[in-house]
Amino acid sequence: MTLPATFDPLVDRIYEVLCDGAGSLRALALADRYSKRTLPNEGDERRAKQSRVQKIALVGIDSIADSVNTQEHSDRGEYQAAIRVDLCYHTPNPYERAAVITAMTDAHSDAHLVRAALGWGANMTLTADARETGLAGGGLVFTRTNNPRLSPDSRLFTLTLAFSATVWLAFPTT
Repeated sequence: MTLPATFDPLVDRIYEVLCDGAGSLRALALADRYSKRTLPNEGDERRAKQSRVQKIALVGIDSIADSVNTQEHSDRGEYQAAIRVDLCYHTPNPYERAAVITAMTDAHSDAHLVRAALGWGANMTLTADARETGLAGGGLVFTRTNNPRLSPDSRLFTLTLAFSATVWLAFPTT
């Protein structure tokens, strides 16, 4: 096993599962997949335009904490990572209660599918190009959804899912 030196393979694999339907079990069906065409610093207006075509997923690592198991003389570091997945949806009429309820229901139903796909260890071990993700013990651990956010001006509904994971990264050898 070759451990990664960065969190990049883990984030890449999350996008592969969410956007490409990667995974052996609990993989997302074509209709349940997301687009990743936006950047985290892009505004709601741009995301809203893109979400009219396909719902969007944004992945980020909110924080990392050192594990008590890391030894400085070791060849690897163990981290507890807090991972965020924003699911973004277009809401045709944000001032119509039924439309907002539909967006919320869709988002929470999708959250169930996303949790299943990202939590299945076999789906998260390697990227599509066979790079190790560094996940210890399998998949991501779902912790909660955060407050859903509706931006009426841009017609964008966002639900944030929080996950935790133990990640091993290789220390530099030079």
